[in-house]
Amino acid sequence: MRKFIFILFITGLITCTGHAFGQTSEEYKKTGDAFLGVKDFQSAQENYTKAINKKGHDKKYIAILFAKRSMCWLQLKDYDKCLEDCNESINLDSTQTDAYWNRGAVYEHNKNFQAAIYDYKKVITLFPGSEVRAIMYVSIAYNEFLLGDADKATVADSLAIIYDPHYSRAFGVMGTINDAKKKYDEAVDDYTTAIYYYSGGNQTPLSFLYSNRAYDKMQLKKYKDAVNDFSYALTLSPDNRLAYWNRGATYHRNGDYKLATDDYTKAITYYSGDNKKLSLLYNDKASNEIGQDSLTEALKDDSLAINFDPENKSAYWNAATACTGSANYRQSIEVYKKLLNFYSTIPKAVAFIKSQMADNAYFLNSFNEAIGYCNDAIAGDSTNYYAYYTRAKIFLKDESKKKQAIGDFNKVLQCDTSKKSVEYIFSLFYTGNGDAAVAQLQNDVLSTTNTAFVNGDYYNLACLYSLMKQPDEANIYLKKAIDSGYSKKYAAADVDLDNIRNTDDYKTIMAAPSN
Repeated sequence: MRKFIFILFITGLITCTGHAFGQTSEEYKKTGDAFLGVKDFQSAQENYTKAINKKGHDKKYIAILFAKRSMCWLQLKDYDKCLEDCNESINLDSTQTDAYWNRGAVYEHNKNFQAAIYDYKKVITLFPGSEVRAIMYVSIAYNEFLLGDADKATVADSLAIIYDPHYSRAFGVMGTINDAKKKYDEAVDDYTTAIYYYSGGNQTPLSFLYSNRAYDKMQLKKYKDAVNDFSYALTLSPDNRLAYWNRGATYHRNGDYKLATDDYTKAITYYSGDNKKLSLLYNDKASNEIGQDSLTEALKDDSLAINFDPENKSAYWNAATACTGSANYRQSIEVYKKLLNFYSTIPKAVAFIKSQMADNAYFLNSFNEAIGYCNDAIAGDSTNYYAYYTRAKIFLKDESKKKQAIGDFNKVLQCDTSKKSVEYIFSLFYTGNGDAAVAQLQNDVLSTTNTAFVNGDYYNLACLYSLMKQPDEANIYLKKAIDSGYSKKYAAADVDLDNIRNTDDYKTIMAAPSN
């Protein structure tokens, strides 16, 4: 019955507007109000326009009509016309609240945040009701946040909550502010409260509240809880593309690489035409594939990332890593050379890149080239232990430079204050502390749940036992690494494994079909 009455009502409007020539301004206004009430914004603005064109009304009345029509333009996303009508309304009547409100929304859309704040504050002075004040203070808080002033945003949002303690959006914005402050526990509480008080019929905003809460849980390393929230967000809104993207990141952090790849692949479908976002997504997918030791796929995806955005530095880093991991050392050096263009004014970054180039040149047996890169890196950053380590290994090949090699290994032990890097661990071995090196790597295997890191530790244990001339142990760990997807091509080129190449176990491992 209610639906039937609604249809009759609309039919009445259409019939009424069919005799337009006889209507007064007030009648057009009432018809516009009726259309506005049922969200037919195009028909509403047409009637407000006819009302405005009628003569004989005072400025305050016309100001109301311009304000109402501005709302229509706002909903129709014609922001220029909305701004024109808001200005007309305010010029006619400087107390016209709706005009300031709508103009603030246009300024916010146009990223003129300071102007938006001014208009929202003006609404507060003209309309002192608690509900309106709560809405305006949230809007002020959001714009202060977008201006980068989290403290002012916090103050404004706190006022919104005072005026309406059950206002879902206020708690949602507070969650966003605490995200920016990296107060993730507090942000989780804010989003939980926002979810509790949410009463809108549209489930899309609720989906984003769940996905925002999930993001904070991910930051807190509560991966299972985060995945549950992301998944529920997607049941509320299956097109929540950020939920796919961030759930993929959560899976990646938890070492669930296959699930992460699926989510990144799904997220990519939502960003057609947005090259910046596509570049970031393909790079994230490549990072995940590196974790899976799927280096060919990683390089392919990072090439796409670079094509979509040639300024995506992270994509070059991943591409270089994938090239090194798959033993494409010269290609890796060329990628690192491109990275140098981005960091030419940052000496420590240049030094690190040169140290990575040195490592690749070492594997190519281009020792003079490698020494040159090492020297450049050390000149730019005297604490760069990567360069000392590579140079030490090269010096070790020449009996007359053994003392220099030991000096460089000791520099690694001195410069790596974390005492956890592979370079530090192997320097322990080269300076006569092989048992301590093995213990450190075995402890790393036991203390991490990330399969990519464990796989790397297995490979490094294989190398270490090979150097220590313990082939049985070396082959046990090499098999673990290769069975988990470690690159055979890389292992075949690594001189650290030379002591076990003639063993039957090594030959069997390398001859076995890859997984």
